[in-house]
Amino acid sequence: GQNNPNFNFNSLFIKRKNLIELKRDPLVTIGCHSHNHIRFSKLSDKLTRSEIEISTKILEKNTNIKIEHFAYPYGQLEDLAIDNLDILKSFNFKSISTAINRNIDFNNTDLINLPRYGISNQDDLNSIMCKINGSHSFIMSNFNAYQ
Repeated sequence: GQNNPNFNFNSLFIKRKNLIELKRDPLVTIGCHSHNHIRFSKLSDKLTRSEIEISTKILEKNTNIKIEHFAYPYGQLEDLAIDNLDILKSFNFKSISTAINRNIDFNNTDLINLPRYGISNQDDLNSIMCKINGSHSFIMSNFNAYQ
């Protein structure tokens, strides 16, 4: 694992050939995330802007497409800084996603504050389906209401 001194961190990153394969898939939209995956609440405005610029440039160079979507690293409320949204808006992204689990209101969708659900190697097919169909949000909101 990652605590192993011989761990190859490059194994965590997508390979260019896989990125190109995703680019060709009509069901996939490629967006940026940041360059070093640092919580924006810990960064100055200048470093936040740099994280976004580097990530965007690398993806645009390797895919030959304009990057129009962004997802906050970590993306919880405590990871966001007040000025982040102004910085992100200056890049003219079509959508900006948080990682705050909630269902989308399709009648009133704010494309600069979209929820997203994290999927990790700890999720099985059932938990992924619960996240996709919205039952995960329903269960979690009811669970949190009783705590």
